[in-house]
Amino acid sequence: MKELEKRILDAVEKGSKTQRQLRKELNISKSYLSETLAKMEEKGLIIKEKVSERTVLISINREKIIKIGILKATEYASIFLTINDLKDFKIKLISFNNALEEMKSLVAGEIDIACSPIITGFIFHLMDDRIVVLSACARGGSGIVYEKKEGIIGSTMLSTMDIQSRIFMKEFKGIKYFLSPEEMIESFKRKEIQAISIWEPYLSFFNDKKKIYPGKEDPCCGFLLFKDRINKLIKIFYRKFLENTKNLRDGKRIEEAAEFMSEFFKIDKNIIIQSMKSYDFSNDLDENNILKIMEKFGINVNMRLVNNYLNKV
Repeated sequence: MKELEKRILDAVEKGSKTQRQLRKELNISKSYLSETLAKMEEKGLIIKEKVSERTVLISINREKIIKIGILKATEYASIFLTINDLKDFKIKLISFNNALEEMKSLVAGEIDIACSPIITGFIFHLMDDRIVVLSACARGGSGIVYEKKEGIIGSTMLSTMDIQSRIFMKEFKGIKYFLSPEEMIESFKRKEIQAISIWEPYLSFFNDKKKIYPGKEDPCCGFLLFKDRINKLIKIFYRKFLENTKNLRDGKRIEEAAEFMSEFFKIDKNIIIQSMKSYDFSNDLDENNILKIMEKFGINVNMRLVNNYLNKV
């Protein structure tokens, strides 16, 4: 997608605008704008609506744009590859500090897809059963870094890290919750807490520290969205996402994914590559996986609820 096309889509993202408004806002000529809009209409990126003899409103074609939420995790490598592969669509990637913040954005309609912990998605599903998980993103990629086991664990609330902290709680004194991984790490460095339950790539920052690896038994995050908002573009994105997860699992496109994530997260590429080794890139997710995750969190659920949550496309 050309730079001007991106600027036009950004300009009309929150509401329709006339061509005159766009010319003024983008500071471009009438002929250049008309030519670009014609090409965008042909691609299906925009919709033109004639409201009077001399006024045409320009709107985004919502079937050609996706907003995706992620946490600051290298688990989403296949998301980055898929965005790069689907260049003809406008795909906006938004990073969140924690899963609760991300899921609230999904509920508010600010994002179309949330790549977020399966446990967090299920809690929101209990409030609105239209929220479903299509598949896992990966397994593994997290652990507990500690100075000593007698202290407090830093974690993020209602997340896979929360489950992890609870499982190993008997080896520590308690849990302190943080709103972002950066806050948690800073508290750990100041020795205010003695351990952190953290995910990659942050886990790879602490190669000189003691670690507990829970393993790759359960998936962490899932591909979450409202089932009544699944459109043609989301289906195209999802199929490519599954394909790219398999590529990563087969050891393909690792360097490429690391380049994209290094630029986006502003983290050294070598750390990104190292962190990706902690993951089993698998989309497999079934009812028993979800039941086990809920049991570990202390939530008793029936199979009907689980089946409602796990949606097959």
